[in-house]
Amino acid sequence: MDKQDIRQKMLSIRAGLSREQVAGKSRRIVRTFLDLPQVGQCSECLIYLPVRKEVDTRPLVQELIVRKKKVYVPRCESITGCSMDFFRITDLGALQSGSFGIDEPCPDPDLRFTGENMALCVLPGLAFDRQGVRLGYGRGFFDRYLAGLAFLRPLLIGFGYAFQIIDRLPEDDWDVPVDLIITEKGVLRTG
Repeated sequence: MDKQDIRQKMLSIRAGLSREQVAGKSRRIVRTFLDLPQVGQCSECLIYLPVRKEVDTRPLVQELIVRKKKVYVPRCESITGCSMDFFRITDLGALQSGSFGIDEPCPDPDLRFTGENMALCVLPGLAFDRQGVRLGYGRGFFDRYLAGLAFLRPLLIGFGYAFQIIDRLPEDDWDVPVDLIITEKGVLRTG
């Protein structure tokens, strides 16, 4: 199967999940993430906000804020060439509807992620393979952002459901693999 076929298949399966299934699986994934030793060691976390039945990261964002972590969420600029950046938030209520119907932070330059401290980055995906290759929606926002980092790359953690793990994905030169994948069934160390 090519990337588009895999996208369609995964979108179809994910669309069939009930709210209860998404909530239950998301809770298990968030608990597993919070138990990682790296979470205690880092001071900054970059986390996507969910759309279309992706793993729900909102409870994770709230918990990390309570734990006094600096939490950054993405803001996309589709009009100016599909670029993305991360900005710190301290309250989910301060977000506004942005690109693709996803809630986004205000683009305050003083709250932009600078990469000065050890960080974790939680990424969504439509599919992942056991080597850490991640398949997104095809616009390349996350891959471009990660490839363009001028500082130490964060530990990359993919969030997905167990059915989204496949043996091998088609890979492009610009794909940035994740270091870990967390599903409701546990942690998969890639590579």
